Formats: sequence, C-alpha cells, structure tokens
Amino acid sequence: MVPVKSVITLAALGLLLAAGCEQKAKDGAPAGNASAEAPAASGAGSPAASAKPAEAPWYVGEWHAPLDVQRYQIEQTKEEGKIKAWADAADTKATGKGELTLKIDEAGKVTGTVTGPLGELAAAGMVDDQTLRVNFQPTKLLTPPEMFNGVLLAEKSDKGFAGDLKASSGDSLTVRKASVLLSKKDAKGN
Repeated sequence: MVPVKSVITLAALGLLLAAGCEQKAKDGAPAGNASAEAPAASGAGSPAASAKPAEAPWYVGEWHAPLDVQRYQIEQTKEEGKIKAWADAADTKATGKGELTLKIDEAGKVTGTVTGPLGELAAAGMVDDQTLRVNFQPTKLLTPPEMFNGVLLAEKSDKGFAGDLKASSGDSLTVRKASVLLSKKDAKGN
C-alpha cells in the first residue's frame, strides 16, 4: 500500500509541472528560465530546426529483375542415391522467362512477387546493408509437383543486388535456378 504522504507529494509535483507547461504555452518559453530564451534571441535556433531529416538507406524502394529460369543440375553418384528425375536433361518443365519484383522498406523488410514458369510466388525476407535473403512461397495451393518454393541469396553489387534464385517443386523432383541481378526502379518507374 502506498503511503498517503507519497500520493500527496506526487499530486503536488504533477500540479507544478502542469502549471509550468501552461505558463510556457502562454509566452513560448519555460517559466523562470531566462537561459532558454538566449538561443532564440541570438538567432542560433534549436538543434532540431537545423538538423537534416535522416536519409533512407540505399536499398529502400522497388527493385526488379528479369528471370531466365533454367534446369538446376544436381550432381550425385549412385552411392549417394542419385534421383533419376534430376538427371533428365530433356526436362523443360518450369523453365523460361519470368520476373521478380521486390519492395524494401526502411527497416529492411522485403515483400514482393515472382511470376513466370515457377508460378505465382509471394516473396518475404530481410536485407541488411549488404545481403538480401528472400523466401518464396506459392500464392495458390497446387499439387506438390506443380507447387514451387524457393530462396534467393544476393549480395550488394555495383548495379544493386546480384545472386541466385533456387527453387524446387513440392515433391523435390523438379529443381530450378535463375541468376538474379536486381536493379532499383527510379521515381519514373524505370
């Protein structure tokens, strides 16, 4: 239980603070504080008024990359349990042209989409100053052979982010890859 004397002291302190704020609102300066008026009188201004707003990190914005999805050859020996579907050089399922679009916010949160031969995938991930990590999940529920999941790991490059997107079907029998060079869209959308 809080002593009554403490409650009265806190209430009195609150009233004094409120009265000081009310006085400041009337004349624009804290009551009884002549030193607070000195910077305004000298024209120096407050530090907050002269500070520039913080610039957004370099990666903030919309990014895009054309995709050329290709077969991903996984090399294995018979001893390792070679998967016949991975060795089928004639398999062209889920290969071809597509597009990757990402949006990155100031906190480094990544969202976006992949369209093309892998289907429609939703992107979610994070970027630190140099490395982009993104997971891709299907936006529609399909059968495992038709449903692709993937990852992108890309590093900062001269033109944006460069890395590889790797994906596989839900049954893991179809594996694909695409080299990715993400470039930032400018204010005009280019």
